[in-house]
Amino acid sequence: MELQRARSNERMEELRNQAVQYRQASERLAEELSTESRNLWRRSFEGLLAFPKAVVLGVACRTLRTGAMIERGVEVMGKSAEALQNELSRAKQQLQRAGESSDIRYDESGGMAPTSAFGATRTV
Repeated sequence: MELQRARSNERMEELRNQAVQYRQASERLAEELSTESRNLWRRSFEGLLAFPKAVVLGVACRTLRTGAMIERGVEVMGKSAEALQNELSRAKQQLQRAGESSDIRYDESGGMAPTSAFGATRTV
């Protein structure tokens, strides 16, 4: 009987040890699952935030690109206006040189005033 009681105690001790090991394993597994769950929630939250961030970055990119295109357009228009002004200045100088040798006279504002057959000037 003593032998049976000793075996029974050993068996109970084994079962307790196994129960402790299973509990510890379950606790480790629960902790790992909890960590994985937190990581998944964090990733899904980041994913939710990634969409608005992508939209904002896209809008900012388009805004900067539009601003650069407008700036380039203004620059081209300025250069064109400058080139036109230079061309008009050259044409005016040519007309003034040609007017010195002809009957074309200029009024006070710099506009041409061709002379009539009777010598009177007329503003155009």
